[in-house]
Amino acid sequence: MSEEQNPRISAQSAESSAVPQASGSKEYWNWDEERAKENQAHKARMARSRKRWIIGLSSTVVVLMLAYVALAFYLGARIPSNTEVSGVPVGGLTKDEAKTKLESELQTRTQMPRTVTVQDSPKTVSLNPADFSLRVDADASLNRLVGFSLNPARMIAHFTGGQQSTAIAQVDNQKLASVLDGAIAQLKVDPVEPTIKFDSSKASIVTTPAKNGVAIEREKAASYLVEHWFAADDKVTLPSKSVSPQVTNEALADFVKNQVDPVISKPISVLIREKVVDLEPRDLGGFLVFDAKAGKLAVSINKAPLKEFLRTKSGGILKDPVDARIEIVNHTTPTVIPSQPGEVVDLDKLSQDLLSIGTRSDRTVTPQIVHGEPEFTTEQAQKLGVKEVVSEMSTPITSDPVRTTNLRVGSQKISNRVIKPGEDFNLEQLLGEITTAQGFVSSGVLVDGFGSEAVGGGLSQLSTNTFNVGYRAGMVDVEHRPHTQYYSRYPAGLESTLWSGQINMIWKNNTPYGAVVDSYVADGRLVTRLWSSKHWDVQVWSGPRQNLVPATTEVNKKKDCTPYGPGNPGFTITVGRKVSLNGQIHEDSTLTWRYNPQNGATCQ
Repeated sequence: MSEEQNPRISAQSAESSAVPQASGSKEYWNWDEERAKENQAHKARMARSRKRWIIGLSSTVVVLMLAYVALAFYLGARIPSNTEVSGVPVGGLTKDEAKTKLESELQTRTQMPRTVTVQDSPKTVSLNPADFSLRVDADASLNRLVGFSLNPARMIAHFTGGQQSTAIAQVDNQKLASVLDGAIAQLKVDPVEPTIKFDSSKASIVTTPAKNGVAIEREKAASYLVEHWFAADDKVTLPSKSVSPQVTNEALADFVKNQVDPVISKPISVLIREKVVDLEPRDLGGFLVFDAKAGKLAVSINKAPLKEFLRTKSGGILKDPVDARIEIVNHTTPTVIPSQPGEVVDLDKLSQDLLSIGTRSDRTVTPQIVHGEPEFTTEQAQKLGVKEVVSEMSTPITSDPVRTTNLRVGSQKISNRVIKPGEDFNLEQLLGEITTAQGFVSSGVLVDGFGSEAVGGGLSQLSTNTFNVGYRAGMVDVEHRPHTQYYSRYPAGLESTLWSGQINMIWKNNTPYGAVVDSYVADGRLVTRLWSSKHWDVQVWSGPRQNLVPATTEVNKKKDCTPYGPGNPGFTITVGRKVSLNGQIHEDSTLTWRYNPQNGATCQ
């Protein structure tokens, strides 16, 4: 039967189930209230549990944090394990312990020189640390390795292993700056500018490339040296920077292509009146002068050789200007031979035309002919004051006529040459090439202590005479050397030999007047006079011969040996002069010379 069919039973059943009756009691329980109370109690228990858990966790975290911080403090006072400073193991030590060890073990390296170089340079220098008071800066070297830190990576490094570092040096900065200035001067590499020249043998332009240099900044070098002196490397390589040359290789190539090659690519015809002078590339290239100004290449013409080339090739079509000359007529009278004006090519305009020829289709140039004055005029010659003999030297000649030929030829070449104030009397230059083509002949000379023969033998007598006229006139003794053996025809200690390309005789005209040498052979003597105006008061003196060594006989094993007997002994002599002007001494000099004995020779 359904509940709808028996409502009475349903109501009773519902009431019975909603309010159960306690055993032995007529009262009933309220289940909703009981359940609420139980829920509240449960929640209270859960809250107390969570609180206890939070407190426990927080306490654990705090303890761990305190332990971490304590560990950080402990580790911060020590250097990470396996740490080395410039090869010195300091891992696990306190800073004080590491400092003592570092200073002790690096002490010897503060006294050892080190090789210093720079990048991109083969140059090296050796620096002595004592020169700039170098020592170990242990504090600075270790401060970066110790100290409190909560950084986990640093904490882990204390256990997993430290680092390899370089000790820092401490120096006297002022001393180091001075030392580095000297080192930098040796280590730096100047940039190399490109070069350009004309190779006449190949009739072409030859260049060499530019190269960068190496520069060093002293401040950066000093800092680097302090930080890397104790590095384990064999050398201390200072930082440097590259320095470019003023002219680049690209600029050089462009210059040759656009300004030089067009000029010398083909012959150029120079029309001087009706005469055509051909300038071949080989000729023109030899007149080119290359220069670099403010980093820019330039080409010009050397006018002196061009002038001489045109004069020779034009066959006298122009009347050349003639310089004035001063000749000692009959060895007695200084005479000015007047200068003469003439005709010359305008070399400035011609040079411009030659250098711009590359832009023209016609390679013929017609230079302008202009009035030309001589370089040394009559008036200039007259003002030089060549009027009197200021010094003279006469030495006896030998009986060898061949040797005398050399004295005559040499005298002709050096006579009547005007030596202007400030100019040199250069004997070898005035003589020119000492060859048979120039009129010289073979005669006696001294080679390795033995008599022999050579072209120009005997010219030492001319060297002796011209040395003496300059020396006794107060001229500056630029270069001379006495013989190794003494010859009695010369004044001892006051003579000069000559050997082309090796031994020369030069004096400088230090007066306000011109000077002219007149030399000739007469009456068995070589006579040499210096004409000018008296300027200096000169006293020449000669000391006694000392430490005499008798001559002996030696064996000569050369194939061209000729036997001869011993001659003059060897000795030492001191000579000198005092040069004054208006009572004031300008020079008081001495010369000591040792002559070897003039030994004889036997042939073997």
